[in-house]
Formats: sequence, C-alpha cells, structure tokens
Amino acid sequence: MRRTKIAIFGSAGVVASVCIRGLAERNADIVAGFELREIGKDLGLTAGIGRLGVAASEEKDAEAILKERRPDLVLDCTLNTVPEIFPHAKMCLENGINYMPVGVFCYDPFKTDPELAKQLDEIGKRTGATYLGSGSAEVWQSLPMVLSALGNKVSRVTLDFNALLNDFGAECLEGCAFGLPRDQWDTLPQDVFPSPFYSVLRMMAEKFGLTVENYRQENDYAAAPQDIDVERLNVHIPKGTLCDYISRDILTTKDGAELWAQSHYKFGVPGETNSFTVTVEGEPNFRMEIENFHGDSSTSIIMVNRIPDVIRAPGGIRFVSDLPVITYKSADAFRMED
Repeated sequence: MRRTKIAIFGSAGVVASVCIRGLAERNADIVAGFELREIGKDLGLTAGIGRLGVAASEEKDAEAILKERRPDLVLDCTLNTVPEIFPHAKMCLENGINYMPVGVFCYDPFKTDPELAKQLDEIGKRTGATYLGSGSAEVWQSLPMVLSALGNKVSRVTLDFNALLNDFGAECLEGCAFGLPRDQWDTLPQDVFPSPFYSVLRMMAEKFGLTVENYRQENDYAAAPQDIDVERLNVHIPKGTLCDYISRDILTTKDGAELWAQSHYKFGVPGETNSFTVTVEGEPNFRMEIENFHGDSSTSIIMVNRIPDVIRAPGGIRFVSDLPVITYKSADAFRMED
C-alpha cells in the first residue's frame, strides 16, 4: 500500500492552504504545487503547518512536473469558470490524472460550457481520468435530499445562505448601494448572473423524480433591522436602508413542487453568523440551520473528503449524484494499492 499522491494549482491561496492541512492530517503525499507567486516557498510553510519538503513551482512547468511525479489527482484552487480552468483540466485528463476544480461555475460544465465539456468528457473516458466539480455544492445538494426523505409529501425545498460581508475587505463595497433608502431601490439594476444553483436544483429534481417545468433567477433586497456599523470598513448603514442583496433561484415542476435557493450577501448585525439553512415544506415540515458555516474551510475539506471517491470513479466528467453520498474520510481511505 502507498499514500495517495496529490498536486495543487493555486497552492498559495486560502482554499488550497486548508486543503493542504486536511491532506497532511490524512497522511496524503502532496507531491507538487503550482503558483503565479511565492514560487519556491515550501507548501507546508504557506499553509502554516511546517515544512513538507515540496516547493511551489511555476505554472508553466506544470505538465513536465505532473508527468514526472504522477499524482493520483490534481486539485485546482485557482479560477471559477470552465473556460478559465480548461487548460489545466485538459492537461491533467490527457495525462490520465484525475482532476477536481473548486470553482462554483465548474460544477456542471455540460450546462455552462457544453462544447468544452464534451472535449473534456471524451478525453477522460479515453484516458480513464475523472473530472468532478466539487466544493460546498456537494452539501447544497446532499443535505436537502437526505432531509426530504423524512417527508411523506414535499411541496417546497428552500436552501438559504447567509454570506456576511463584515469580515471582508473594502472590495465588497465596490458597485454596491448599501445604505440606500428604500424608496430608491427601484433604481437598482436587476442584473442576473449565471448561477451554480441551477445545476444543484436540477439534480435535486432528478433525484426526487420530479419533472422540471420552469426555472428563473431574480434579485431582491432587504433592509437593515437596526443601525449597522462596521468600523474597520468605515461603513454605517442606517436602520431601514439596504443591507442585503438577495440572489434567488426558483425551479418549478409539473408535479407542483418547487425548489428554491437564496443567497444573502449582506452586512450582519452583532451576533449574526454565516449560516446555511434547509427548509422542507410538505407533510410534515422540517428545518435545519447550520450556524457559523465556514464557507472557505468547508469548501476545501469537502474537496479533500471527496478525493478517494473521485480516484475510484470511471473516467470522464462525473457529477456528485454519480458518486456515493459525501462523508468524512480518514487517513485509511487515502491508502492506495501499489
């Protein structure tokens, strides 16, 4: 038996650092990291766990290093869309290396970028290498499906995310109208962007045996319930003014059931936390809230825990619905046959 070998694109970033710590905890063998900065720095020092004996290499050298060190899987913690990660994905799959991107718009490449997805799928099936878009979307889909099994009838499932901006930098204020009086909200643009939740809701509908009728995206806004001051950002949001941008995805079905996903990008009041809530309405009703939901660390560790399943999956593009339900994986799951 040997240790699972892993390489990482974007090895100096926050998500990659959490992945490196999780992999080290599971005694995986981190064989390479690729970066555009901090070249030559030990990956363990970047992640804050001490030296691992592997330094960050330049991305231009990635293919030669991957061919030499032959990782079982590459984690890509760099970019968010399929066109952006396509060169990395194609390189890995052509060399028979399993590949997992973290970008939320990489979850269902057949929906977002069908021509590129077809190329990657064909390469993976030919070489036996697997592509899986992973991250928090695994929980977005899996948890509500498990809860729905408690119901005799399901009329609506809602996924609700609180993403608090209080601890972010000043960039979160750019182009935003926080503090705008309510009577001016109708002047705000109703921009709707491609959403990763479409794939999540569609796959949920398939698992439930529902027939999709319609899908739409919309924006909404909410007012501050009290005065909110974020001294570090020099932000003051008076009570009753805009403090919450809501991105909403709604999928309706011919069976009458609805699937909703709502993301709140907001400034929270004292005591409020990042959270993820699942509500199942029907017969009977259920509600589960996860407070202190740590998006960056959760996304990273979900990817780490998914690695053994991806390595054992058939080649080509796979979805989380094709694999076993995500679970914690111990170090023993990262032991590979010689």
